[in-house]
Amino acid sequence: MVGDQRFRPMEARLWDPQLRLAWLDAAGIDAQLVCATPIMFGYAWPAAAAATWCARMNDLATGFCAADPRRLQALAQVPLQDIDAACREVTRARRPRIVLVLGSFWRGDRNPRALLAVRQHNTGLPFRQRPPPGLDFAHQEEEP
Repeated sequence: MVGDQRFRPMEARLWDPQLRLAWLDAAGIDAQLVCATPIMFGYAWPAAAAATWCARMNDLATGFCAADPRRLQALAQVPLQDIDAACREVTRARRPRIVLVLGSFWRGDRNPRALLAVRQHNTGLPFRQRPPPGLDFAHQEEEP
């Protein structure tokens, strides 16, 4: 729920890795990148709460992917409200099987300083920035 509105359908395959793998098999999909939806990144929260939340979500994602790390791989989320906390979470999250750091927009605005700092700190891990709503995907920033 977002306020009083439903955000998306909730199905058990969202949190049960065996059901997700069965769904992938039925759909003929070999592997999937897994992450929380950006509405769950915690960008509207105070930095300390967001940092704790991001760490928890990253741990849950790597636990989910442990069911079959060959087929399920996790994307990290970081608390962009606090550049230092975001960089610490990149370092912490890349130790397990996080394969990419996913950034988004904070409170509807670009936070280029935070995104740049995370990118610079993000050695050895790709960084992907999601575009804001309405922006053509061809204009999104990406680092190989």
